[in-house]
Amino acid sequence: MIMIRKLLTLLIVLALCLSGLSASAEEAKEWGIFQSEPCLMGSDAVKNADQVLQRDLYTGTVNGMTFTVTEAGYDGRSLFLRYSYRIPDAKNAFGVKAEEIYGEYLPEGMKPDSYVEGLTEEGSSLSEAAQIGWWYDQFWIDGKGVNLIVGATQSLSGSNIPGEIIETDYLPLYKNGISLNGKVRISLPVGARPDGSEYNPETHPEKYDAEGFLILPEEGVVTFELDTKDVLSRVRSFRPEQETDLPGFTAKTGEAAFSPLLTYITAEMALKPGALEAFIAENGEGKTNGEGELMFRYGPVDVVTPWLQSLKLVDGNGTVLFPEKGGLEEYSDTKAQFIFLYIENLPESLFLAPFDEETGNADMSCAIAVK
Repeated sequence: MIMIRKLLTLLIVLALCLSGLSASAEEAKEWGIFQSEPCLMGSDAVKNADQVLQRDLYTGTVNGMTFTVTEAGYDGRSLFLRYSYRIPDAKNAFGVKAEEIYGEYLPEGMKPDSYVEGLTEEGSSLSEAAQIGWWYDQFWIDGKGVNLIVGATQSLSGSNIPGEIIETDYLPLYKNGISLNGKVRISLPVGARPDGSEYNPETHPEKYDAEGFLILPEEGVVTFELDTKDVLSRVRSFRPEQETDLPGFTAKTGEAAFSPLLTYITAEMALKPGALEAFIAENGEGKTNGEGELMFRYGPVDVVTPWLQSLKLVDGNGTVLFPEKGGLEEYSDTKAQFIFLYIENLPESLFLAPFDEETGNADMSCAIAVK
C-alpha cells in the first residue's frame, strides 16, 4: 500500500513537471511579427502579444502553394498580419539572417539569427514566377473595400524552411478612421488575378461599388476570421487641450493613444498669418540645386518641419523615453503622426519636446503636452 502511494506521488510530481515544461515551452514560442515589423522590434509589448495576436487562422492552397495565415492581430488602432507561402519541391531555404546583413551594427531589438526582409536570389526569382504578393492595392474587411493606407508596410522574407516565403503587413487602420470590434472577416488579394482582366473603374465600372472600391471577387482572395474581442477597451486615450505658441505656428496633441502594442500620438499644427512669407524672406524662395536652380518652392510644411524632426517623447523631467527610436512616421503642414513603443508604466506626464543631441537636453518651452 505504501509503495502504491509513493508511486502515485511520483506520477503526480512528474505530471506537474511536464505541465510546467509545456507551459514554459509555449511561453518561449516567439511571435514572428515582433521580429519582422520594425515598429515592434525590441518592444516590451511582447508580453501582451497573447492578448492581441492569434495563430494559424487559415491554411489553404494559393497558386499551387501551401498558404498559411500564421499570425494576425488588431491592437485597437492597427492590423498586423503575417502569412507564409510554401513553394512545393523547393530544396533550398530562402532566408537571409540579420547577422549576414548588419554584422556588428545590428539594430536594437533585432536578433542575429532572425530572418530579415529580403530573399536569396533564388527565392526572389521563384516568388515572382509564383505570383507571390498582392495583385491589387486594396483588401476587404467584412466584404468592404479598404485601400492600402499611407504608412502601411509590407515585407517579404525567407526562413530556414525550404521554399517558404513569409509576408508581414502593418496596416494602420486608424488613419482611415476604421476601428474593429469582435469577429471580423479579413480578405486578402492573393492568388491568381481573377479572370486576368484589367481592373479600372472607368473601363470596368461593374467591378466597383459606389465609393470606388473594388467589389470583393469570388476568386483570387483568401478570407479568414479574426476575433478582435474587446481590444478597444484596452486602449487608453488622451486629448490635451493646451496649445503651445511657437515661432510661426501653434501646436498641440490631437490624440495620444496607448494600445497593448504601441503608442500612437497625433500632433496638430496651425500656421500663423504671414508665417510662410517670413520663412521665405529668411530662407529664400525654395530649395536649389548645385547650380542655384530652384527645384521646389517652400510651402507651409517647411515652416513646421524643423520642429517636428527634432521632437522626442519625454517625461515631465525632460528625460527621453526612447533615445534610440525615432517616432515621426509621417507629417504635413497641419498634422503629424508619431509611433513609439509600448509604455508599460505611463509617467504622470508626457511631452513631445525638441531635443538637442549635442547637449542632451530637451527644450520644454517648445514642447507639447501628450498626457
